[in-house]
Amino acid sequence: MGTSSMPFVTKALTSPHVDVRNQAVGLFMEEPLGSPPGARKSALPAISKLLGDPDENVRRTATNVLKEIDQGGATRAAVK
Repeated sequence: MGTSSMPFVTKALTSPHVDVRNQAVGLFMEEPLGSPPGARKSALPAISKLLGDPDENVRRTATNVLKEIDQGGATRAAVK
């Protein structure tokens, strides 16, 4: 999997399945999706929406990803 998979991983963030959403957001902390900062930042809006996910694990993973990708943005989104 490489950066060409970004559109598919980003789409998976809106899956109706909790496990798919949680796995997809977690990929943003792993290689190779973890390496291209520009690609990760382009997914910030979709990841930020997961802060309101009904599932606690998805919210927690999204919080951790936002902190890793963009600490300033995480602060603006009130991630603690």
